[in-house]
Amino acid sequence: MYFRAADCARIMVLMLSRQRILALFALLGGVLLLATGAILPRFLPVDEPTPLDLGATTISLEDPAATVGEGYQPGEREPQEREAPVVRQFHLTQGAPADETEVSGRVGVTTRREDVDDDLDALLEAQVYTFRADRFSGEVVGGTGQVADTPATPSVEVPMQGAWAKFPQNAQQEAYDYFDYTLRASFPAEFSREEVRKDSAGRDVTVHIYEQRIDSTNVADSYQGIRNEIALPEGADVDVAERQPRVAQLYHSATRELAVEPASGLIVGVTEHTTDEYKVRGADGQLRPVQTLLDFEGKTALEAEAQLLTQAAKAAESPNTTMWSLALIAAGVMVSAVSLFFVVRPQRRRYDEGE
Repeated sequence: MYFRAADCARIMVLMLSRQRILALFALLGGVLLLATGAILPRFLPVDEPTPLDLGATTISLEDPAATVGEGYQPGEREPQEREAPVVRQFHLTQGAPADETEVSGRVGVTTRREDVDDDLDALLEAQVYTFRADRFSGEVVGGTGQVADTPATPSVEVPMQGAWAKFPQNAQQEAYDYFDYTLRASFPAEFSREEVRKDSAGRDVTVHIYEQRIDSTNVADSYQGIRNEIALPEGADVDVAERQPRVAQLYHSATRELAVEPASGLIVGVTEHTTDEYKVRGADGQLRPVQTLLDFEGKTALEAEAQLLTQAAKAAESPNTTMWSLALIAAGVMVSAVSLFFVVRPQRRRYDEGE
């Protein structure tokens, strides 16, 4: 005797007790609660400002073979362009005065050689920026900040716009202005792609990659600095117009990839290639490089990036979102456990009195 599929389904339903059918639907509901609680933090926007007590606050970039020019070797008898391991660090601190929307930020930028024992001789440059920043967007508030770049001299006011210490929370796949400290100006960082990287616990974390490209730009046009001009080096193979000063000016170019944890907006890794070189305009009107100051191509080490990823993921956890997530998971566990008990519990067989 053969049964159609529909007849088999009817028989199976009749074999199940009403209690077991209800328990099965309740089990499905419990699983849905569990899944919703687990994925809730990933889809709800962060509604809390960036924490003030971030632990990892330094982003280090390492270049084992940077080109260091004569301008960064003032103490040597015969300075000459050479390759050397160089580390660039961005150290961020946040503090008072601060409220729910704004915070006082400080970013210290140092570039130093790793092959020189004396700390003072190893230091190539150091600058400290102070500014007010929006705790949600990361943008500088007020359009200005202060910078100290020369020992024993007071800070000076500088224009500052866009983001630097962090990107906006719930960062989108679009362009954001990002501050370049050498030119002291902001340039667009375009969204490039998404990548999955590992945090310090080995968990996968999705990051946004933003690319910034800055064409070779005259630094002296932006501000006065002790390294913005040099006398034209002897033996420079360039013809200068008769009435033109025999000086070369500093030009800066940069290509950056910024890895950002999108929910928190925190920067977790940087890869950058910056070229600072002196150029002079020849008699034919063309710019020609005459001396390198620093050619640096560095990136964040994987171990440091993993720690920053862990911190960013934790900062992205909104207390309200976390509370609802835990509540849904707990409810899902309870409903699923009770329902599963009734689903798998053996049915008691009933016998007629005559049997």
